[in-house]
Amino acid sequence: MPAINVNDITFHYTDSGLPVDKEEYPTLFVIHGHTFHSGINEIFRPLFPVAGAHSLRIICIDRREYQGSTPYTTDELSVINEGTDAERLELLTLEGVYLALGIERLIRELHLPVRGGGALAGWSLGNVFSLAVINAISHLSLSEGVKTTLKVFIRTFIILDPPFQVLGLSSPPEDYSPLWDNDIPEAERGVAFASWISSYFIHDADTLGHRDPSKLNQRNPSSKTATTVKMTTEELLSVTDFLPGPKCDTAFGGHGPAYHSALRLNSQNALFDADPNINKWDFRSVVHLYGVESAWSIIYAVWALEEKDRASKRIKFRPIEGANHFSLSSDMSTSTPAEEYKMMWDEPEVTVAVLKECIAGV
Repeated sequence: MPAINVNDITFHYTDSGLPVDKEEYPTLFVIHGHTFHSGINEIFRPLFPVAGAHSLRIICIDRREYQGSTPYTTDELSVINEGTDAERLELLTLEGVYLALGIERLIRELHLPVRGGGALAGWSLGNVFSLAVINAISHLSLSEGVKTTLKVFIRTFIILDPPFQVLGLSSPPEDYSPLWDNDIPEAERGVAFASWISSYFIHDADTLGHRDPSKLNQRNPSSKTATTVKMTTEELLSVTDFLPGPKCDTAFGGHGPAYHSALRLNSQNALFDADPNINKWDFRSVVHLYGVESAWSIIYAVWALEEKDRASKRIKFRPIEGANHFSLSSDMSTSTPAEEYKMMWDEPEVTVAVLKECIAGV
């Protein structure tokens, strides 16, 4: 498995490879979310052959604890689960630095073409770490050479379907998730969460218009089959690892009060301070891409970010109709039952087209 090492931290990654007959092309770096990883049989792999044919290179980085990347030490796990707010923010900040160094090294060692441009995307929980990369640009441990390489190469930042918790946003009075449902045995919460987060949820027009979080559909998926239910057992096991969740990822994801303060500062420093770190990059565009039929926590995050962004208007919000947390396809309501609302790996052409439009600033 290909890997990159920085500061004694190893990150495994998967690479779609050189696009067909192209010397200049954009490259998209993706940081995965909770449970669903970027390993050999990762959640984004069906995009690879399509990306190559459409002049896009995709490099998916496995975060620590996943698929050969360096596990957290005992001391680090103690900070993640029991540390002070300051200790947790420092650890998260360093994770952003390590990832930034890894991305910069990949740019150099893979000789990625600068003229083709590049983009960074965090998906779901991965937004915690992509925002930490944004904040790393002001960290003293990054040399000016590293910062220059990153700023020249990465010109687009994609916020891909984050739930509100990973942004450190305050919870509404009711905030359901299987990850903290005491009626579900802890050992079974990962599987329950996978089914819930990959379901389709219809949020009625009145709720969306009035933006009342108490009326968002939290527990009642539509009749469309959840993404993970469509998978065979072998497919599901090949794209998931349920061990990091209770070990560290559920804490990182802001499920409960533990990491709330650190996550709030992470997103605030990146996007909304008086002089946010997003301004220290040379981005052509910052895009928030989300599925309209995603779980309620993702729709609530859109509302909150739109409100925070009202004055600066740095972020372009792009809804994808008919899409859930795992879909990046257009509304397919006229399709046959067998084609209905296919997953990102069932509709890779649509997914690649959307991502390329984001990178191009369309």
